[in-house]
Amino acid sequence: MRESLVLLKNEGQLLPLSPKTNVLVAGDGADNIGKQSGGWTITWQGTDLTKADFPHAQSIFSGIEDAVKAAGGTATLSTDGSYSRKPDVAIVVFGENPYAEMVGDRPSLEFSPSDKSALETLRKLKAAGIPTVSVFLSGRPMWVNPELNSSDAFVAAFLPGSEGAASATCCSGIAQETCGTTSAASFPSAGRGEQTRPRSTVGTRTTILCSPSAMV
Repeated sequence: MRESLVLLKNEGQLLPLSPKTNVLVAGDGADNIGKQSGGWTITWQGTDLTKADFPHAQSIFSGIEDAVKAAGGTATLSTDGSYSRKPDVAIVVFGENPYAEMVGDRPSLEFSPSDKSALETLRKLKAAGIPTVSVFLSGRPMWVNPELNSSDAFVAAFLPGSEGAASATCCSGIAQETCGTTSAASFPSAGRGEQTRPRSTVGTRTTILCSPSAMV
């Protein structure tokens, strides 16, 4: 799992997080196994599914909650980022809705041009002075500069599928303290993108970071 996640930003070495803390977990992808799995799963498009359709899977929130509670911290799920007690840190999980083939075709590389709810949540948390980690779910590199700039740390998680616990650990390092590895150097996310990230929403040239013969 750690090789599939790409750490794009870690301002002030926010990651890894300590599990002995009050964590707010937000975003429409936080407790959504269908969204973290994408298309070509149980159904062609991967839509109209519930947790019951993934009986042996775990959401990212569930993985975070297990790790935090085991260490004596607290984890609260709030899709819109609202809270009654100010958290020490927020993890916002968001990204593309599931798709397959031509249904996923789009005229722009911009993530969610019309729905800015994820960006609004990030900006709201930032304005409140809450350190924020973004976990971005997608089946491809996308232009996410506004979301990236509104986050203290940003992880491109792509589509982790059923492994919510492993995703939670690798995205936040939140379970590492119990293993005695909490330094930034031991942060478990170790992936490297095969292509450069888009600099703009249209007309973008990408650079392949490995030779075609090395791509399987």
